[in-house]
Amino acid sequence: MKESAFWASLKGAGVLPFAVRVESPGSPGMPDVYFSLGNGVTGWIELKVVPDERRAPIAQGTGHGQLRPLQVLWAQQASAQNIFTNVLLFHRDRAILVAGRDVKPLLGEPLDSVLDRALWVGSPTPRNRWTNLLEQLDKHGKSTLICMAATRTDSSA
Repeated sequence: MKESAFWASLKGAGVLPFAVRVESPGSPGMPDVYFSLGNGVTGWIELKVVPDERRAPIAQGTGHGQLRPLQVLWAQQASAQNIFTNVLLFHRDRAILVAGRDVKPLLGEPLDSVLDRALWVGSPTPRNRWTNLLEQLDKHGKSTLICMAATRTDSSA
């Protein structure tokens, strides 16, 4: 599957109320998709189609399905600022959502480790692939909002 087909599958499923694919050559680390759930939860998703034969689904490099160094940096820095950022992998017929803060620690880790830390794992069946993704984005996005509000309160005291 190509990344464009992966995006078409996500967009076509109607899971995200508002989602825009952003391709920015001026900012190569910026994620592919900006989304809003319409309830205050907004965020970013980097899409990656990982070759089935790769044992480590999250790898850094310039090859097919790898995260470029600037994408890893973007995920790390945005997460540190409580910006809800994620990587959505397509690996072995499953969609796997990983929090941006977990990207760097999971570089090179085997699939089992990635699945253990994933925010959500979709069904390998295309018909059910996106079941519960919206609920998980909402849950984890709200926890980011709560963390951001707590950070603001702590820094203003």
